[in-house]
Amino acid sequence: MRNVLTNISKLFTYRRPVDTEGGFELLEDEFEQSNTVEVPSEKYGGNNGNQSNQEKSKRASTVKQPIKVEQWNKQKSNQNDKQPNSNMGQSIISTDLNVNKEHIRQSFSMPKNQDIVIREFRIARKLKAFIVFIDGMVDKTSINQFVLPQLMNPECLAGFSGDCPLDYIMEDVLSITQLTKTADFN
Repeated sequence: MRNVLTNISKLFTYRRPVDTEGGFELLEDEFEQSNTVEVPSEKYGGNNGNQSNQEKSKRASTVKQPIKVEQWNKQKSNQNDKQPNSNMGQSIISTDLNVNKEHIRQSFSMPKNQDIVIREFRIARKLKAFIVFIDGMVDKTSINQFVLPQLMNPECLAGFSGDCPLDYIMEDVLSITQLTKTADFN
């Protein structure tokens, strides 16, 4: 009976955990590990005069030398410059609509990210096009009532007689004023 009571009292009383490593461990990534320097522990008072050289080398610890933020930023940017950019060739907008749509789907993780909306339509019932917007940041009614009807109107390209229908649409068809034309995805 006494054993049961002592076990119950041990269960409800607080005891400090046994600390074998002196606290928590802050994990480092591979960039931080490259800046470590091994310094013998005898520099920091951890040496008894009777220890052999093998024991001293076993106890050698790593001390991280601090660097300035500017140096760290330079090292990080040099690392990024050395790595080839896999999207460099794909950042230019293609003339193929399907390639552009696929690039947007991959960039925004379309199956997982349901906030990105791609709406396909035909301009003046002739030119295939799509519009991309973020659900919740754009008013769907303004797109459905003001942008898409103007673009889908069969007579919207009636006065067009140039090379680029995009310029004509931006200047003469759409009533939106904040439009920009770009050649890349960036």
